Amino acid sequence: MRSAPQAMAKLIVQTGANAGTVFELTEAPMTIGREHDCDIHIPDEKVSRCHARIGCRDGQWSVTDLDSRNGTYVNGERTKERQLAPGDDVVLGQVHALFVAEDDTTHDLPPEDGSWVQPTIAETVVSDRIELLSRGRLTHDREQLEHTNEALITLFRYSNSTGQARSAPLLFEELDRAVKDAILPDRMVAIVVDPETGEQRPWFRDASAFDKKLSELPVSRSIIDFAFREQVSVLSHAPARDERFQNSPSIQINRIATAMCVPLRLGDSVMGVVYTDRLGDAQPFTRTDLELLTALAMPTVVALHTIRATEALHRERQVLEKEVRGQYAIVGESARIKELFDFIDSAAPLDTGVLLIGKSGTGKELVSRAIHYTGNRAKGPFEAVNCAALTESLLESELFGHVKGAFTGAHESRAGRFELAHHGTLFLDEIAEMPPTSQSKLLRVLETGDFRRVGDVRDRTSNARVIAATNQDIEELVREGRFRQDLYYRLNVLTCHLPPLREHIEDMGLLCDHFLEMFCRKCGKSRMELSEAAMERLREHPWPGNVRELRNLIERVVVLTNRQVIEPDDLHLELQSGGGADEVSPLTSLQDMERDHIQRVLEHTGGNKKETAGILGIDRSTLYAKIKTYQL
Repeated sequence: MRSAPQAMAKLIVQTGANAGTVFELTEAPMTIGREHDCDIHIPDEKVSRCHARIGCRDGQWSVTDLDSRNGTYVNGERTKERQLAPGDDVVLGQVHALFVAEDDTTHDLPPEDGSWVQPTIAETVVSDRIELLSRGRLTHDREQLEHTNEALITLFRYSNSTGQARSAPLLFEELDRAVKDAILPDRMVAIVVDPETGEQRPWFRDASAFDKKLSELPVSRSIIDFAFREQVSVLSHAPARDERFQNSPSIQINRIATAMCVPLRLGDSVMGVVYTDRLGDAQPFTRTDLELLTALAMPTVVALHTIRATEALHRERQVLEKEVRGQYAIVGESARIKELFDFIDSAAPLDTGVLLIGKSGTGKELVSRAIHYTGNRAKGPFEAVNCAALTESLLESELFGHVKGAFTGAHESRAGRFELAHHGTLFLDEIAEMPPTSQSKLLRVLETGDFRRVGDVRDRTSNARVIAATNQDIEELVREGRFRQDLYYRLNVLTCHLPPLREHIEDMGLLCDHFLEMFCRKCGKSRMELSEAAMERLREHPWPGNVRELRNLIERVVVLTNRQVIEPDDLHLELQSGGGADEVSPLTSLQDMERDHIQRVLEHTGGNKKETAGILGIDRSTLYAKIKTYQL
């Protein structure tokens, strides 16, 4: 009397990026969970203490969920109890496990189809057809079953490892390892199509790089070309007698006994192929080998596409960062500018606060960005806020954010600049204009790193580095009680006084060249230059708006002038130079001079605030404040 058949199965639990733990299953029910007492111990916080049970009854395996917190899924579907089939993906919490079953029951088997191994027959299989787990046949060949299990484990491990590859060479190193472990070829070569040039470039594991010399490879180019052209997986048992490839000299010269080539297909395009062969008197590849190689190609395509997309984004980011840094470059070789460079080099590696003091247009935000981009926070965000441009309530919402319904118009929650600048830099311009209530809240953030959104009930944390700037005498404001002394001390860890343009006028030539190149390129014009007379006129100008005023002037000249050489008349500096009947008395106060100058520029522009602010070299918010102050 024959004994009942014994069902054998394994559960391959993914426990790391490149490996899985294999558990031999018994027909008696086995528990799975986080507890050490479970038959299958999975130390993952998403797995319940006693998560599920797996067992076999009447030859049929099944898994039962034991009221786990995060559920048990089979092939993506949540289940309470489910019968299992070979190849099922069982997910416990967030842990994937592959179910592999074997059966040593004796069957009346149909005769094996020997056509695969006839040396004169070549197989071509469309790469979308995968029959790795079952081909409709049952077998009691233990060696073949073990080979199938090893193939499944290889595919399972490789599919997980592709997500960890950060470059194409690393990806193909994993593929080379998987193919050689499971298929045992003499050679494996991945050939990738360059997305920009369309050139086919092979990869070698020994070199860990791509080589342009595909023509010198000792492989069958005819088989590779066939796979590229037909976009199908190719298996040739005996290429020398295969009518498609028998005229290929490389097959004869290199004694290629058997070969496979699988395309890496993405939609209707081919990203490359994976070629393997055996030499001399080696055993031919089987259809199972072809199916496994085709299956390995699928996650390779996804990973390669992701790597290329990531690399493209990285290149685009580098270009944008280069453009941004070029836009905010500090230009000059004078002693004052060299002192400024020394300060930036000293301040950039630190996380302490910085206070920049300088007149409007001297480049305070420019210096703050230079500190950010040359320091340890260069990869983090840079946020800028003008404290003088917002009311007290809007300023607090801008700095700290708000929750939905915190005030009229707050239709949704919004993060503030401190939150957005986490791990980066927050630039606070015109800090002296900050209202007293906001000053106290800013001091708390600087001391503790904690803040609270407007209308919120919980604290949040930010480690943003704060760089503050002002064009006022902030020490005088502290003495007058208009600015908190403790906040001033907190901001005044590193202080830098930015020189006005008149104090480094020797940099005028370099600045003009820089701005001319920038705006000519922006406007699509050929390079323009300043005549000696025009340069002398620029050196004589008082530049109340400093470098910003010069920048705006050069931009206006480039836009309006069609000559290659810029003459003094093209500069239109008469208004700014003053003189004549309109010249103010040297005994006039600085405040009166500023008021009268703003009034003249407003009259010149016909009341255009944007153009007026550009000529004066100040922000429109600052202009509005001065118009209100002087009642213009």
